[in-house]
Order: sequence, then C-alpha cells, then structure tokens
Amino acid sequence: MYAEPSERVKFFVPIKSCSITHIDDTQTAEAMLPKKKPVTERGITISLASDREYKSNAYWNELDRLLVKEYQRKIRSVIDYDSNTHFSVFPLAPIPLIIKLGYLFMDKTGVDVYQKFRQPDTWKWIEKASTNSFSKQKIKKHDGNKVALVLSLTYEIGIDRIESVYDANIIYIIRAKTQNVDCIKSLKDLSEFWHLYQEICDEARNIDQADEIYVFPAMPVSAAFEVGRRYMPKVYPKLRIFDECDGFVDTTIIIGDE
Repeated sequence: MYAEPSERVKFFVPIKSCSITHIDDTQTAEAMLPKKKPVTERGITISLASDREYKSNAYWNELDRLLVKEYQRKIRSVIDYDSNTHFSVFPLAPIPLIIKLGYLFMDKTGVDVYQKFRQPDTWKWIEKASTNSFSKQKIKKHDGNKVALVLSLTYEIGIDRIESVYDANIIYIIRAKTQNVDCIKSLKDLSEFWHLYQEICDEARNIDQADEIYVFPAMPVSAAFEVGRRYMPKVYPKLRIFDECDGFVDTTIIIGDE
C-alpha cells in the first residue's frame, strides 16, 4: 500500500494540572501508518504556555494570539509554499484552543486529526466501525435568538450549569450515547458527531436567526478539532467558546469573528 506523505503537527498546551509534558514522536508516526507517512523526522511542534491565571481573560487572549502567530509562522507558510501539503494533527491542549486550531486549518486543507487513548496507550484509532451514537436535543426556554450549544460527549453537562452563566433562549444539546473519555474510537464516530454539529449550526442560523452561539464543551480532542475545522464562515453563527474550570468560564475565543 502506498503511504501518502503527511506533515505531523504536534500541538501541546498544559491543561490545568496536566502531567504530560510532550507528544511522543514514535507513537504519532505509528498512528499514521499504513495510509500516511511522516514527511520529516520531527514534524511541526506548536507548544504554548502562559503564566497567567487559567480562568482569566489575559490567559486566553495571550494563548489565542500566540496560537495564531505560531500557525502563521509554522503551518501557513508551508501551505503558501505548497498548497497540496497534507497534515496529521496530534493535539493535547485545552479544548477551546484545539477548536481554534481546527478553525485555522479549515476544511480546505488536507488534514487528519488523531485521538489520544490511555488504554491502550496510543494515538491509533482503536476501531474502524462505529462504536457510539450521538443524539440532538433542542430546548426552547423563551422567545428570542440567544442560542447555547452543549456538547455532552465525555460527560453530562447539567442545564443549570449553563443557565448560571448564560440566559439562553434556546439550548441545543449533542449527547453521546456512551459518555466517557473514549466516546470516540473511530473515524466513523467522529464523522457522525461533526455532521450532527453542522446540522445544529445550520438550524441555529436559518431557523433560530442566531448571530452567535455560546458553546459549552465536554468532549475529546479529535471532536474539538472538528468543531473548528467544520465551521463555515459567513454561513454559521459566530461561536463563543467556554471552558470548564470549577464552572464554565468565557475564554473570549470567538470563531468566525473576522
């Protein structure tokens, strides 16, 4: 089987008290085979850190700015040189930043995203077939177009936790039937999720007339990347991304606000 060349992108940002300090080169190379092979020995590394307080606007503003800068310097420059370059992305970072990285890539660039598993310890997709299912729920609280999107994939997010920070008129929920850290084990699982996500973005714009969606995620890294990557500028409402840290906090990261 011919293995297509692909440039590895290792994206690492410490997650609160995360003890992992790097992304293993051998594991990432093995995950790509047999369909893809690394173009270079080490690939591209984007590693960010901030000494600001995790919940603060200063933390998210700084890392958002640094991510865009590093993307332009290390990835956009490669695309500008050869627009046919394919990328394989291995992210370990706070969910809002992974969403932003997916958005920077967009769906016009050839890219595969991978999911880190603990048991077994690998970046390889564990299954080929679907292993989970995902459902959509729409709750209309009041008249109006203030929309929230709750992504309950790794665990159930209570509606009361959303209402404590945002008075939404309409709440959409995507739930994984089996909610845990390994809720997405195959590319088919991932595809089912992001197609449902796109349906909600379409409905929020065309039926609810929303200009912005407040996003509350509990999800694996691969799904977070696809939230950004599958976003359609000027078609979907803007996304305002929250992060869970002893309650949801507004990260000030907005997708689609050019």
